Amino acid sequence: MASHPYWDENEMTNRNESPDILALGDSWFWYPFNNLLNPIFNIWNGNRIIYAIGDNGAELRDYLTKKRYRDNFLASLQTYDRKIKLVLLSGGGNDIAGDDFKQLLKGNCANEQSAAACFVPGQPDDILNDFGVRYRDLIATVLGKINNAIIAIHNYDHAFPSGKKLFGFGNWLKKPMDDCGVPKEYRVEIIRMLIDGLGARLARIEQDDPDHVVFVKTAGTLATESEWANELHPTRIGFERLGGCFKQRLVPIMKRRFRW
Repeated sequence: MASHPYWDENEMTNRNESPDILALGDSWFWYPFNNLLNPIFNIWNGNRIIYAIGDNGAELRDYLTKKRYRDNFLASLQTYDRKIKLVLLSGGGNDIAGDDFKQLLKGNCANEQSAAACFVPGQPDDILNDFGVRYRDLIATVLGKINNAIIAIHNYDHAFPSGKKLFGFGNWLKKPMDDCGVPKEYRVEIIRMLIDGLGARLARIEQDDPDHVVFVKTAGTLATESEWANELHPTRIGFERLGGCFKQRLVPIMKRRFRW
């Protein structure tokens, strides 16, 4: 059995293994030092093979439109359809960070009277509703290939706009807010509006198809800035705690459905 999730399909196939779990996602699945797939892998003590598709900069808007993600995702669903029982999806974080985040905010928020007033008209509802549509499309794609699959989705957590970077890279949250003059008292609330708004859309998707979709509410798990390595990524311990959210939701479902 594998000792870790596979981020390289060649490594997996060279070991004559194939996935029980397919993961399509961004840096929360690909972060090089520690990420969410490691504690999820450990839920089943290494007895379930995970194969990951995506990359650190992956954006939800590209999963079914960019060839590099779409073709690999569709091919994997088809190739491993008899074995895959669980599909993990992580997306949306990169779509609302950095320059994308700045586009959601008014150019000058300094005199606004609330966090909500700092968004340009129509936001953040427009982008969050778009996320809902894209998640539904991904889920329909999975079920079109593997009609008994369980699909787990999550909503990140309430990151701190601290300005902490990764090796000097990553103007994800604080810099866009600085550029737009967002008052400091509104900054945490703006992040919460985005993360909790995503969670509300994902919860509705689960409600519409509880037989296949599991919304793992990860937001609210990490309470302190010390649990974050930088503005977008938790520490190893932080990811371990988030993995506990998946364990709580998925273990009884997978045991009941597939005797895992």
